[in-house]
Amino acid sequence: MKRIQFLSAAILALAATGAAHANDPKATIADLDARLTRIGAARLEGTDTVGGKTVPALYFGDRKINNNYDVVDAVRKAHSATATVFVKDGDEFVRVSTNVLTPKASVASAPSWPATPPTRR
Repeated sequence: MKRIQFLSAAILALAATGAAHANDPKATIADLDARLTRIGAARLEGTDTVGGKTVPALYFGDRKINNNYDVVDAVRKAHSATATVFVKDGDEFVRVSTNVLTPKASVASAPSWPATPPTRR
């Protein structure tokens, strides 16, 4: 259970970034957190393919978040902000749900970042 709690915290900490015109990035993150929490507890179950990469399947309650854009789209509508949910896969975080669009207006594929965030010097 501690792994899921850590995973949930990591997802929420990295999940939402306010657009330049968004009112309050902290409020955006809090809203994303609240929306996911209302769905149910975070858990990993099995795997799923996101952007051609096999990653852990992330659920909140009974709703699989991988390749599901309802929550992140609601955050965009409410806050005019981008939101992305990541899942930790080994040594990296992989984007599994996002409202970030490519220049051709399709949902961005699943890039990943090292699990240890870069440090600023």
